[in-house]
Amino acid sequence: MTVNCRGAAWVTTALASCLLSSAAFAGGYMGVSVGESRIELGKPSFDANFDAKKIDLKDSDIGMKVFGGYRFTIIAVEAAYVDLGKIEGAQGTFAEASGFSGFGMLHLPLGPASVFGKVGGFIWQNEASLGQLVDEDNKFNDDGYDLAYGVGVMFGLLDIDARLEYEYFNVGKFEDVSLVSVGVSYTF
Repeated sequence: MTVNCRGAAWVTTALASCLLSSAAFAGGYMGVSVGESRIELGKPSFDANFDAKKIDLKDSDIGMKVFGGYRFTIIAVEAAYVDLGKIEGAQGTFAEASGFSGFGMLHLPLGPASVFGKVGGFIWQNEASLGQLVDEDNKFNDDGYDLAYGVGVMFGLLDIDARLEYEYFNVGKFEDVSLVSVGVSYTF
């Protein structure tokens, strides 16, 4: 079996340049993001005498987050406060969610840009109401801790990074909670 030394040299050089270029980005960072959040409330778990088709709690709102973290070459840790907004339906129905997230991140540097993936947890609280659709106590508050994950791309110039990302949050009885956002961060 013949080993292609020229190809191995190119692969080694490419990997080394990725690691060395990302070392320049190591450090603490903080930033803000804003975008479109998507919230969908699942069918309530209690038995009530109402038509479930009237519950139309699937909509989007403006979501935002304030985040900070530390990047160690291609690995980073990040924490954020996330407000996913409030959606409103017919007859007084609504749902809202917010909380704190913590992620482990893996960056793949591509020159001044990088692609990243992240996995972590989300400490959430939500509030929802079925409004006038049922006769009993129709408002519920809940909180908990669940899985969260995301992917994104960053582009940096000097100490400023712009990012575009998608994050998905598991939130209790909600069927779908996600955030597509653009943001900016400062590395110090």
